[in-house]
Amino acid sequence: MPPRALRPCKGPGCRTTTRDSSGYCDVCRPAAEAKQAAVEASLEQRRGSSSKRGYGYAWRDIRERVLRQHGGLCLDCKKEKMFILAVEVHHIDGDSANNDFLNLAPLCRAHHDLRHGVLKGRRKAIRS
Repeated sequence: MPPRALRPCKGPGCRTTTRDSSGYCDVCRPAAEAKQAAVEASLEQRRGSSSKRGYGYAWRDIRERVLRQHGGLCLDCKKEKMFILAVEVHHIDGDSANNDFLNLAPLCRAHHDLRHGVLKGRRKAIRS
């Protein structure tokens, strides 16, 4: 495979070029990664713990039962004749307080992200 084309570094005021997939040169990359880590830590701190968001012991127990009930496999993948492990439990009606088993679907990360419209920066969710 040919090497990546040289592109200008995304670092502010930097005039070097890079082939790195991050878009930063070797000098600017550590600062950019540190800034990104600080932003993520700040968001996580404001978000609160899973228990504070309503996902305490009771939810973890329900989640495990839903995953076991479906053999730990993603429902959407099963429909496509694929067997991928589910790592998320999705509230079908979007109400996180409705933990009825008929409202919960085990999904792989990709299908859960699709349902919430997270892929490729989209915020338009797929409802089903």
